[in-house]
Amino acid sequence: MTHPARRTGEPCPRLDSPEHRGQGLPGGQLNPPGRPGHSPLMIMTALADCQPPPGRSDLTAAEAFAGYLVLDAWVANRDRHDQNWAVLRRTAAPGGLQLAPSYDHASSLGFSLFDDRREKLLRSGAIKRWAERGRAHRFERDPSLPPRDIATLVATAHHALDLAGDRARRHWTERLRTLDWTKVEGVVVRTPRLSDVTARFILEVLMVNRRRLLHED
Repeated sequence: MTHPARRTGEPCPRLDSPEHRGQGLPGGQLNPPGRPGHSPLMIMTALADCQPPPGRSDLTAAEAFAGYLVLDAWVANRDRHDQNWAVLRRTAAPGGLQLAPSYDHASSLGFSLFDDRREKLLRSGAIKRWAERGRAHRFERDPSLPPRDIATLVATAHHALDLAGDRARRHWTERLRTLDWTKVEGVVVRTPRLSDVTARFILEVLMVNRRRLLHED
């Protein structure tokens, strides 16, 4: 029987272990400079004792989290901060822990752009250049780095796949490679109150980032 689960603010035990203590958020700061401790490596280490998300028994929690970062790179989501992933703790014994499904993808696909800007990017063929500006600034980094030197979302996704291992890389690469583009287009065009310009922009971003992730561009 599956017991109800709740999302908690507490990480898996490893983040509180002696070897990691003091590497988290200094002084309780919500957004400390450089995001110390919030890196793919630390997160995957913390997930070592956790189960994968519901319905994903074919993957480890770390392999699934690597997939979240592939998703972020594909949809240009720059907002995977330390409150935008979570662990579920079952409310009944034995109280097991599992990675929560991915959530809060609102800061994706150029959400803050106006249609005139989207149209300009489409007309000028500058979508790839725009996409390449997507940086993983929510993860650990040298706070003195200029934005252009922060790792891109695509580079961070590949780093996560390297950490997760060959099986994860094969799994998520194959998922990208075998995407049914007709279904992707269908989801976009059926989205309510989406302008034609926005729909074309979204599809172009998804196409460009898919090629970048598969090293086809």
